[in-house]
Amino acid sequence: MEPGEVGDLIINSHYFNYYFERFAKEFEKEGIILCEKIYETDEPFLNKILNTLPDSWNITAEEKKAITAYLMYRKSKLKDLFMGHLNFGR
Repeated sequence: MEPGEVGDLIINSHYFNYYFERFAKEFEKEGIILCEKIYETDEPFLNKILNTLPDSWNITAEEKKAITAYLMYRKSKLKDLFMGHLNFGR
């Protein structure tokens, strides 16, 4: 299963809909705070996180660089994507 599919399952679940309908403003506020924290994350911190992965995962240095580059690229788009999902669900 792809990450997007997992996200769709969560957002389209009855559990999510139940709580989102009752606590939409709180959900939005906390989501924006999380998006801002992710946006403030820098490359050295991401590298530190990736270096904690177990060796048994067999992630190469090149793969770690690619992951970091991808996350640095995507983090600036996260808040807009989050808000787009919220507006779509309303």
